Amino acid sequence: MVGSADSPCRYDGKPCRHCPGTKDEEEAGASLSRLEGIRLLERGRLEPPAPDADLALYQLSEGKVSAKPEIARSPQALTLAMLAERFAAAQATSLEANSLATVQIHLRHLRRSIGDDSSVRHFTLADLQGYVDRRARQRGRRGKPLSTATIRKEVTTLGAAWAWAVQHGTLEGNFPRSGVRYPKATERPPFQTWAEVERQIGHGGLPPDEQAELWDTLFLTLPEVRSPLDFVNVNACKPSLCPMLAFAAHTGARRSEILRSRIGDFDFDAGTVLVREKERVKGKVTTRRAPLSPFLASPPRDWLAGHSGGRFTFCQPEQVWKSKSKRSAPTPIHRDEAHDHLRRTLDDGNWSAVRGWHTSRRGFISNCAASGVDQRLIDAWVGHTTEEVRCRYRHPLPDQSAAAIRSEGVRKGNLLSAKSHGPSIKTNAIADGRARSLLFVVSIWANVSWAVAFLQNPFRAPFQAFRRGSRPSLRSRVSSPCEMIHSWALPRPQGRFSARTRPSRQYDSTR
Repeated sequence: MVGSADSPCRYDGKPCRHCPGTKDEEEAGASLSRLEGIRLLERGRLEPPAPDADLALYQLSEGKVSAKPEIARSPQALTLAMLAERFAAAQATSLEANSLATVQIHLRHLRRSIGDDSSVRHFTLADLQGYVDRRARQRGRRGKPLSTATIRKEVTTLGAAWAWAVQHGTLEGNFPRSGVRYPKATERPPFQTWAEVERQIGHGGLPPDEQAELWDTLFLTLPEVRSPLDFVNVNACKPSLCPMLAFAAHTGARRSEILRSRIGDFDFDAGTVLVREKERVKGKVTTRRAPLSPFLASPPRDWLAGHSGGRFTFCQPEQVWKSKSKRSAPTPIHRDEAHDHLRRTLDDGNWSAVRGWHTSRRGFISNCAASGVDQRLIDAWVGHTTEEVRCRYRHPLPDQSAAAIRSEGVRKGNLLSAKSHGPSIKTNAIADGRARSLLFVVSIWANVSWAVAFLQNPFRAPFQAFRRGSRPSLRSRVSSPCEMIHSWALPRPQGRFSARTRPSRQYDSTR
């Protein structure tokens, strides 16, 4: 490349130096000849440049540009890593710790599969479909394929991050969700009792992962609820575990709701407890009230009598034996500590099949539904809002189903006499009998009335009309019986136009 060229002219005592930026000697010479336009400045044909102007650039542009133009750089492209970090930071104050951890897990899967450096602005439906297909081929917990529900949740998290970016002006357009095809979903197995799970495992042939899935569907019946509570009361590794487990088994509260409870939430005089929830209404902390059963009233009262201090119901004292955590004051029990305390206690006995805290909530709701408690009360106690969740918990116990099918009325084929159906079928049978009796009376009355009317008017005019060849219309044939039936319920007119003297429209006596 030709180097810098010096103009033979000077301006204000400074030489004009400029790099042509080309290897072509002719083009470099043309640029050098334009630098000699300094004489135009001396002759006044160009206005003098600013003191800090680039004289060579000013001459080459013939006085139009006095400094090197700055090229406006395009804004930095929004990558998936940038979107994930900004969205997670913005949700840190509005989401609960568990929900925020779930969102971060979803975002990590998205970044690993799609790529941190991928541009979000150019994200299309094909890219989203490719992500869904790749995740469907991957393995999850226990080596099984990922469920469709998990993939949908991850796509929903990406859609929420997209909508957040659109609201803040960093993205434009709609999230390309429409048209995504997901793998065929599998219905979750129904809840089962301890005996049902043991019978299925006893048949043999089930691998350990399928056995663990069966135990995940376990719910305890009413006779079985008391046994683990008695076991925990004797063998609990922490004194707070027994009242916490009783709280879950007799109110259906979640683990996070139990850890969030406060001392003032228990009203032993009214027999109620206030449950603080964060999942029922989005973006709002709500509460619900649950009744205190006679058994539940005792463990929390005993626990509160020796409470270590603080406003929360279940706290850790300042010093805990064999604990590495340092506390300056009583602090609420963490969710990991609650899970660890439950597992350490149950794994030492015959109740190791109980997977976690949600088993107690599942048993409470299922037993209430099987006992015939009004669904509105169950929703108010446990906070259910969707019909899908209600139907999942609303299932009869095996003993109830067997008793219903073995009832005497069902066995004989007479459903009306089945005792299990209660008064509803009996009421329907009584109403059906009354309807049949009323129909029988009406039919007899109609037949007698028709006979009396026929004797009074033997239809002489229609017969004469047929003999004369004037066939009555279909409307007259249909309306004549209707008029006769109408006359049965009304008194017969005795005036000029009685039934015997009323002239017929179908027969003209003068013809």
